[in-house]
Amino acid sequence: MIHLCLMWIIWRERNLRCFKGIEKPLFKIKSFVVCSLYSWDKGDCNPSLDHFLEWFELFFSNGGL
Repeated sequence: MIHLCLMWIIWRERNLRCFKGIEKPLFKIKSFVVCSLYSWDKGDCNPSLDHFLEWFELFFSNGGL
């Protein structure tokens, strides 16, 4: 799942840069990766902060990325 998510985000960013001339800062791309992984894993587009932080800690403590 991680590989698919990363490839989708890279492809999306590439298209924005090539076709629309829009370039996001790296910190926004990184946060989009983490939020996308959460929403793909949990199927939740609007997580509460508590649930997100709990998932984040569990995900990365198990060797996530």
